[in-house]
Amino acid sequence: MTTPIHFRSLHELAHGLADGEFSSVDLVDHFAQRIEALDSTLNAFRLPLLDEARTQAAAMDAERRAGTS
Repeated sequence: MTTPIHFRSLHELAHGLADGEFSSVDLVDHFAQRIEALDSTLNAFRLPLLDEARTQAAAMDAERRAGTS
């Protein structure tokens, strides 16, 4: 059974990105959904900048495809 993304270590996430298992945008979207689902209870985020995170993730994915990162 595959470990859910939010329970994986940074090392595992880095390998998943490198192996093409998921993209940076996929990761941001996954964690954004977790924030939206849980933050009303946890109040852990004052101002989640999800649009900015998606923009940066898309740029990183483009760099990875171009072979520059």
